[in-house]
Amino acid sequence: MAELTASHLRKQIDSGNLDPVYLVLGDDDYEKAEVADEFEATIDEELRPFNVTRFYGDESSLDDILEASRTLPMMAQRRLVIVIRSERLLQPKRESQASIRALEDFNLYLRNPAPTTTLVIVAGTLDKRSKIYKSLMKSSTLTRLGVLADSGDAERWI
Repeated sequence: MAELTASHLRKQIDSGNLDPVYLVLGDDDYEKAEVADEFEATIDEELRPFNVTRFYGDESSLDDILEASRTLPMMAQRRLVIVIRSERLLQPKRESQASIRALEDFNLYLRNPAPTTTLVIVAGTLDKRSKIYKSLMKSSTLTRLGVLADSGDAERWI
């Protein structure tokens, strides 16, 4: 899909007009956590327990993420699923039949994401040669953190 600078991503988050899938890449854990919090702030605070789910790549499975992504929002227009340290799920160290099947299911979801869910995938780096990276590039809105692409990014960094 599209690539947004960090400042343009923040403007889009502030507008509340969110895309179905975001890929947020960068090495700064603080900035990645800050962006995840900004996404979460788009959901009313009283409704967050029902409509915001955070996953951590080393503590969850792609099946759990897909199940949460397919769940309808409760008393809200949108559900938010945030996956922190997702490179651990998307690039398993050992490939098994289960991990291959889970990645294939995830690829299918990326082709037709739930219209009432915003899936935010946060990672350090991903192997650009991998099939999942290519699928994410086609189906998600990409933001690279830690890059000073415009004056808004420079102001925020300072």
